[in-house]
Amino acid sequence: PGEIALSLPGEAAMEREQRWHSAYLLGGAHYSECANARFVDQGSAYSYLQGLSGAPRDFALFILPMVYLHPYLAKDMLRHLFVSQHHRTGKLPYAQVGYGLQRGYVLHSYSSDLDLFLLWAAGEYLAATRDFAFLEEVLPFYPKEQGRSGSVLAHLKSAFNHLAHGVALGPHGLLRCGTGDWNDVLL
Repeated sequence: PGEIALSLPGEAAMEREQRWHSAYLLGGAHYSECANARFVDQGSAYSYLQGLSGAPRDFALFILPMVYLHPYLAKDMLRHLFVSQHHRTGKLPYAQVGYGLQRGYVLHSYSSDLDLFLLWAAGEYLAATRDFAFLEEVLPFYPKEQGRSGSVLAHLKSAFNHLAHGVALGPHGLLRCGTGDWNDVLL
């Protein structure tokens, strides 16, 4: 575990701010009993006003610096995302409430960019840590009650298949855009 400390000549505040932000990022981690993993929640209005935990793209963005600050926490956050994937489709939910209940909240029911962020975060983790044994770890798919599980590599393949076939390309050869992709007003 560490902290990001960047020193720039004449910019003493930069190192102080980096340390402060690193500490707050690490301090935002909490344990999800349902996922059996720790993760850094987005907080903000999602958690504090709406009572939900979302969205996977935010978790993935938090994983990127975590790979270098605290690789084990980054790995745990990836586990949290993988156990949220639907066993049949590989789709990630926009948010979770309570004990892992998945929700899309109408506007966000068809977010098409979540797989991209998961694949990016997993790639960053694997490239930086060289922890290729993680690819063999077996994790459940959602819902756990279905009893379906697969290796991390199977989860990654499931995310890619969902992206390639569930989201797919549009008539112009570009990745189709769903609802609520990063920009909530994009419909």
